[in-house]
Amino acid sequence: MKPPSTALARLAVSREILGNSLRARPAGEGSGGGYFSGLKSLPGAALLFELSKTWWRQQPLAAAVNASLLPLARRHPIALVCGAALLGGLLVWARPWRLVKPALLAGLAQQLLSKALSGASLESCLAAFGAMTQASAAPAQAAPAAAPERRPHNQ
Repeated sequence: MKPPSTALARLAVSREILGNSLRARPAGEGSGGGYFSGLKSLPGAALLFELSKTWWRQQPLAAAVNASLLPLARRHPIALVCGAALLGGLLVWARPWRLVKPALLAGLAQQLLSKALSGASLESCLAAFGAMTQASAAPAQAAPAAAPERRPHNQ
């Protein structure tokens, strides 16, 4: 059996490493920051994140929802997740999308898209368009090189 001094030393080193990793996290980045930064690297995703943030800031209930849900999320995160799962299950069970007619959705799609894009800056729109065109051009350039050689069937 190892002497207790080495176990205490390993515990102290482990605590120091854990403390350093917690302090090294940037202040604005939550626990899923790496996940969201990976998603933002996808073409057009950064524009969608910016549009959703802009849309949410313009909503009248945004301040009230943030004021009521943030303390609840800090104190009881599991209860908040369970409540969201219950609400999602209720939404799937009720299926309210059956009430929306396709003609109504098609008529409103252009208005909703123009309203959503009005909140985006020109730079972010151009950056998203550039990223999408580069992403679609890269597989097109790689496709001819990856194509197998065709030979006649009788050989």
